[in-house]
Amino acid sequence: MNLPKTSFLHRDIIKQHKVFTAIVVLQCLVILWLLVGLFRPAFSLTILPQDFSAAVEEKSDSQYQAQMAEESLQFQIAEEAKRAPESEGEANFEQLESQGYAIRSGAYEVTIQYQTDSTSANIRAAEVSFEELRFYNLVYGEPITLTGAWSTVTGRLWIPLGANAKELVAQVTPLGECNFQIESITLQEQPVYRLIRLVGILLLFGIVNGIGLALFTEGTWDPWNKLKKHWTIVVLSLVCIFACIPLFGNGLLIGDDLDFHLTRIVSLAQGLSDGQFPVRLYTDMLNGYGYATPLYYCDLFLYIPAILYNCMVPLQVCYKLYVMLITIFTVGVTYWAMSEIVKAKDTALVGTLIYVLANYRISNVYCRAAVGEYTAMAWLPLIVLGIYRIFQSKSPSFRDGVPLAIGVAFIAQSHVLSLEMVLLFLVLFCFANINKMLATKRMLTLFKEALLSVGLCSWFIVPMLCSMLTQRTTVTGAGGSTSFQSTGLSVYNLFALFSDVEDPKSYKTIGLSLIVGSLIAVYVLLKRCSWKVDENSLIKWTLLFGWGAVFFSLNLFPWDCVLSYVSQTLVHKVLTIVQYSWRYMTIATILLSVTITVSLKIIKQKNDGHYKCLCTALILLTMFNAGDLYRIGNQTRDLEMRYSLSENDRVVVMQGEYLLSKDVDWNYPRPSTQDEELLIKWYDKTDGVAHITLDNTGDTEATVVLPIFDYGNYHAVDTEGTEWTLGTSENSLLQLTVPAGYSGSFSIQYKEPIWWRAAELVSLATFVGLVGVWVKDKKKKRQLHKLPGDLAG
Repeated sequence: MNLPKTSFLHRDIIKQHKVFTAIVVLQCLVILWLLVGLFRPAFSLTILPQDFSAAVEEKSDSQYQAQMAEESLQFQIAEEAKRAPESEGEANFEQLESQGYAIRSGAYEVTIQYQTDSTSANIRAAEVSFEELRFYNLVYGEPITLTGAWSTVTGRLWIPLGANAKELVAQVTPLGECNFQIESITLQEQPVYRLIRLVGILLLFGIVNGIGLALFTEGTWDPWNKLKKHWTIVVLSLVCIFACIPLFGNGLLIGDDLDFHLTRIVSLAQGLSDGQFPVRLYTDMLNGYGYATPLYYCDLFLYIPAILYNCMVPLQVCYKLYVMLITIFTVGVTYWAMSEIVKAKDTALVGTLIYVLANYRISNVYCRAAVGEYTAMAWLPLIVLGIYRIFQSKSPSFRDGVPLAIGVAFIAQSHVLSLEMVLLFLVLFCFANINKMLATKRMLTLFKEALLSVGLCSWFIVPMLCSMLTQRTTVTGAGGSTSFQSTGLSVYNLFALFSDVEDPKSYKTIGLSLIVGSLIAVYVLLKRCSWKVDENSLIKWTLLFGWGAVFFSLNLFPWDCVLSYVSQTLVHKVLTIVQYSWRYMTIATILLSVTITVSLKIIKQKNDGHYKCLCTALILLTMFNAGDLYRIGNQTRDLEMRYSLSENDRVVVMQGEYLLSKDVDWNYPRPSTQDEELLIKWYDKTDGVAHITLDNTGDTEATVVLPIFDYGNYHAVDTEGTEWTLGTSENSLLQLTVPAGYSGSFSIQYKEPIWWRAAELVSLATFVGLVGVWVKDKKKKRQLHKLPGDLAG
């Protein structure tokens, strides 16, 4: 068989590059070893109470008493040593260690069976951790906290690939807030992690080998010519790498919203494990009370890290991979949109770098951890491109506006507040161009794009609107912010050369590169008479609306004066629903990035000698701003390791936007009743389904209040399959009424309505249709390219 000269298996390459060949052979051996390991039986280890017997005999701490019972290890805390919940300072109780065990490398789910004398989730009994006695960093995973609300808790543990852990011990540290007893600790290996590990290594080897092969030319090592030939991909890759520099550390930068979004990922993963698809409600969040984040804040793109988390990938790795993927996607979309607008690769590359590394976007990613916002920013270039095409063409077609429809639809599924701002500026732009707007062809195109957007996101919009109409949460019941103006930035923040560690508002600006770039755009506009270019209108509108968005973000804008005329009305709520006026920097960032890109293209066209100098200056300013934010992040936002998230940590609700009531103490996840004759024999919630056994010994009907928020669509079914009607308590919890003399069990489960399923089918059909049209267009273009020149034209 005659192999192509560029093939890695070509004999010339093997002879000339024996080291590279040896590396690939070694890679194949590693992959073969991992493949064999896929079929190895899963390892399991159970640590019983008697395995702590030696530590109990040697214990000398008088703050608590540890003793062996028949089936448990009991801890009795001395009264003088008991600590208050959430007390300051670290626990100084003596640690008990089990005997050592040998354990294989892999990912393990840890299940701890225990009992406490408390029923509150904020009462902490102990922490259970694991350590390899010979090598401290050979075991990864956070300590598992035992709380008073449950009798079973799970956690995760990782042993690195190829590690030889022979002395793994379990360590129990009492926290002194209640008495407890441990019945068993089970470590169960999860084989799915083996597959994920294999896939990850295959991808890594594939990328490394692909880069190596790409640098060969005609069987010889010629990296410089190859890099020059593919310089666009090289530059875009470098932009991605620079934008991801903070991700290459061991831990995560503690962004403002990081805990909330990590909670979303873990809760979404739990919902998928429970059988929900799509996940409409975090039924296990808030200690089982449930939280309606997915109904108001779409989780579509978080399914990627959630699925990885269910495959036992450490939480921080899931989040980092998500940030990397979004960054790569943002770079690709931005470059394509900029290229379509300016029709110049080098200028589009500069514009892409300016936008992706823009001050406000980088602060969203690393300082604020605003997942929804930086995800939405990946779609903003499509909206600018779609509007540009529709209003540039005298007779716009449906295909011209498809980027607009896709951008709007997926921003809605990323961050609804960003969509609010986008729609506001789209309305303002249409009013400013009312003459063009009223053209029949253009109006028809915009109407079609609106239908396409609704079709793509109807699976999310329909449940959200239904929930907004039927539920009174904190966010739907709010009348509008009365301190909106005070959230604005100062002019000093806008023009500051460095971000201020003490002032969080200082890193929420557009950055110096966009300010300097705006001056370049002004220069181009001043030259419009002599240069006579077609893109003047695009520069004019993006510059005007970009700085209009900046003005909206400043505390100079008279928000209080404007809102005083519409106080507590729907208009007031709509204008302030974005929560913080500085969020308008999102719109300013994309518009000014486009302004700068188009301006640079015009300068290049007119053979202005300053083109390269201007590009270099803007690139350096942008990278300087990004580097300054990296500095702020490392100085003020300590890196932390997050391997998993315990149930006790999944109570982060930010400002409680989606709570039905704030009068509920979700530290007590137990049903209650005011009827003395009603006996609650048993209650538990597993896999998102609540189970309760009741016995009404009285002569009248009785009601039990369940520790579950009533977001609607809950169904109660008894053991015979009969559905019972659920009510709502005064504090928005589910309640169930049973007749006199009733004794039996119920299962309470959340199920989405059938019309929500219909909306999902509409979105699926719209998406499939859109992909079908795209594939058809691609085939048509290939066929045209195959025709002779005259016919192709």
